[in-house]
Amino acid sequence: MADYLLDTSFLIDLMNDEERAKDVHEDTRGEQATSTVCVYELSKFKGFSPSSLDKNRVLGFSAGDAESSGELYRSLKREGEPVGETDSMIAGVALNRGLTLVTRDTDFEKAETVGLDVLFY
Repeated sequence: MADYLLDTSFLIDLMNDEERAKDVHEDTRGEQATSTVCVYELSKFKGFSPSSLDKNRVLGFSAGDAESSGELYRSLKREGEPVGETDSMIAGVALNRGLTLVTRDTDFEKAETVGLDVLFY
């Protein structure tokens, strides 16, 4: 079982050999997963191959994840702080599964107000 959900920004930094990302990766090694939503975002970049990810660590987007994503989106929109569709989906996966999201994307600060646990680096 994973404890950390790795966001697209983190995975990009890791692939680019960024020191901060490598340090966090090492600190959380063995307890990490990402989601198919992040794979989708990465697949938009030329040269990315999903085979570079450990398939056992890629979580599919479930009905429960979708429900959590929708609830998060509505809550943030009601507060006047909406986030993008894919960010809502990534945060929903983390919320639904009780995972800490690892990211440098400050848009996720908004989701902390509705209970998302975020590790910013």
